[in-house]
Amino acid sequence: MGTPGDLQRMIGTCHDAGVRVFADVVVNRMATDAGIAADGPPSNAVTLTDHYFSANDFHTDGGPISDADCTSPARRGEVMHCRLEGMPDLAVERSHVQGQVANHLCRLLEMGVDGFRIDAAKHMPAGTYCNVIDATRDANGRTCGGTRVVVDVHGQGDIAVPAGGANVPAVAIDTGQPIGGGATCTLTFIVTGAGTAWGQSLYVVGNQAGVGNWSAGNGFALTIRGTGADAPWSDRISLPAATAVQYKHAKWDGTGAVWECDQASASGHREFTSCASGAQARADGPFAR
Repeated sequence: MGTPGDLQRMIGTCHDAGVRVFADVVVNRMATDAGIAADGPPSNAVTLTDHYFSANDFHTDGGPISDADCTSPARRGEVMHCRLEGMPDLAVERSHVQGQVANHLCRLLEMGVDGFRIDAAKHMPAGTYCNVIDATRDANGRTCGGTRVVVDVHGQGDIAVPAGGANVPAVAIDTGQPIGGGATCTLTFIVTGAGTAWGQSLYVVGNQAGVGNWSAGNGFALTIRGTGADAPWSDRISLPAATAVQYKHAKWDGTGAVWECDQASASGHREFTSCASGAQARADGPFAR
């Protein structure tokens, strides 16, 4: 807590003592309160007024992000665009927001910080991103000449960096400029006549990470829409766009799976190509017995 001058003096004191300073930067959202900052700018989370942003720079309030949202690929939209504990969600895909974030990071670098920890991969769209610390992109922004960072449909990013030593490795990714992937198709799966027994749930299991990579227990769980063994099951999930998808339905009781029978296809699975963008429905009819 303090002014830019206080922070500058702190960084200098740390460096004089041989201590490096890393800034923990939250660029996805703003605080929930209202008031006047130590150096003067006012902010208000209710009216979405801020010294650097206007109401147009935030996502519409779609409600709070729940724990269930963070563990379901079908709810990636909520994780990316809704509010965590009521905090206004910045629209990081917009150029003005990206510019303000860049200005903030550059100002911290000018003050002498040695690196950043940036929050948070789970709020970013799935895709492959370029590490802008050590990499360059082509003119179209689609080819990365350096380290890449992959964010999956669960919002998890795996980053491999070399050992530190004298030169501390660093990673920074631009949420507005994925170099590959990123495009998704919102799929609605609908199954009627599943014939589930007590304790069984219905899963979509297939050749994509979002549907378990053929692991029944890690598949995408549908939601029952009624009562009885043959009540319909359905739900929505975001999968990679324009991608060949193979899948089957499986009844899962937590320990074992009952798979539906083979289909009349070359692979024996249900097959389709996901939409290039937008939404698509898969009305699969009954569970194939």
